[in-house]
Amino acid sequence: MGGKAPHGIITDQCMAIGNAIEKVFPNTKYRWCSWHIMRNAKKHLNFNEDRDKIRKELRHTLYDSFSIEEFEKKWEEIGAKYKLQEVNWFNEMFNLRHQWVPVFFKGDLWASMSSTQRSESMNNFFKAFVNLNTTLKDFVQQYCLALGK
Repeated sequence: MGGKAPHGIITDQCMAIGNAIEKVFPNTKYRWCSWHIMRNAKKHLNFNEDRDKIRKELRHTLYDSFSIEEFEKKWEEIGAKYKLQEVNWFNEMFNLRHQWVPVFFKGDLWASMSSTQRSESMNNFFKAFVNLNTTLKDFVQQYCLALGK
């Protein structure tokens, strides 16, 4: 990276990675992958018969809110409408909204990225060439093969 810290990093909700980023790159903006959070919504809201409607409304609220106030109002409305005020995950995600909701990053350049999708694609690509038992030597050979060198 040429001795320069990245301007921003997007990860899943791993606290260890977040702590490391804050320690190693204290001036780097760090946010969570909204795609992972919405995927987790499916798991945490699975008990509710309206889960598909809830996820659709949450997605709309997440990506279509133009202001923090609008996001917060819509989130609270969803909570009241589907009686989610007592769901720990729902409350926790609201309390940590500054880490993952795009409207909180409006003034920062993220090149329209809000997920780790690009790196996830690379992970899937390389899984065809390496596995947990691959040695470093074999990894380098497979890496070169994957890149067509």
